[in-house]
Amino acid sequence: MAIKSNLKNMAPSREKFKSVITLLSHGYSCPEAFPDGKITVYPWDASIDDWVFTMARTAPKNGFMFEIMSRLCDLNGCPPEKFVLGDVNTVILVARSIRFNNVLAVTAVCPSCNTVQKMVKIRLPDELERIGEKTASYPGYDEITLPESQDVVRIRPLLIGDERFLDGRSEGDKNLLSDKLARILMPVVSVGGGQPDSLIELHVWHAALHPADQAFLENSEDALYPHLNSNVAMKCDSCHKMFEHTLELEDKEFLHRVVVPGTKAPMESTVGPGS
Repeated sequence: MAIKSNLKNMAPSREKFKSVITLLSHGYSCPEAFPDGKITVYPWDASIDDWVFTMARTAPKNGFMFEIMSRLCDLNGCPPEKFVLGDVNTVILVARSIRFNNVLAVTAVCPSCNTVQKMVKIRLPDELERIGEKTASYPGYDEITLPESQDVVRIRPLLIGDERFLDGRSEGDKNLLSDKLARILMPVVSVGGGQPDSLIELHVWHAALHPADQAFLENSEDALYPHLNSNVAMKCDSCHKMFEHTLELEDKEFLHRVVVPGTKAPMESTVGPGS
């Protein structure tokens, strides 16, 4: 017997419910692929769940994240290596939020008095804070002045290609320069107008900086990369204290928290069940 559905349009949901958004990076790293910073994001559906379940246990963590992202949007000819790292979380978040009709009902517990708060509905991604958002005229870097040395430093958002380069370093290179330090130094485009010849040259310079300058550089980089803040400010109904609640977009059987490498922005999504 043929099914009897109320659906008026039998086109695949991937096409019917796709969303066109403006990347927070404004697509500066590959403007020809993202005119006016626009990108098409497809809904996270059962086929993605199935792919994740199959691949999560065997795929490398970083490559796995980037592969998911590329399945959830139209890169329009942009090589994945040129995709801005902070935009990866945005694509995943938007794709996941379509499953919830772009509205997430949030029930939080006050960390001060343990009172369960009234349910709050948040529209995604419109009601999330946009951090590090770029404009159409963004030159590809920010310029900062370190407070102690007064060095003028140009820094840029990390790309997927940067992360793959860092992951691909030899054990010898990683012993010379840790992954943490390498991710701090990789965004540095120039110091005092001069371009570094290597990460090791930057390492020597960074090691000579006042600790306040080192902290300023790292904090500036954290504020530089474009992403949606998944921490929502809330006020307790009982004790009236302010606190932050981190959005959780996973289904119970789904995945656990992921931080895209090179960033400090938690997104609730990805790695396989039981992880």
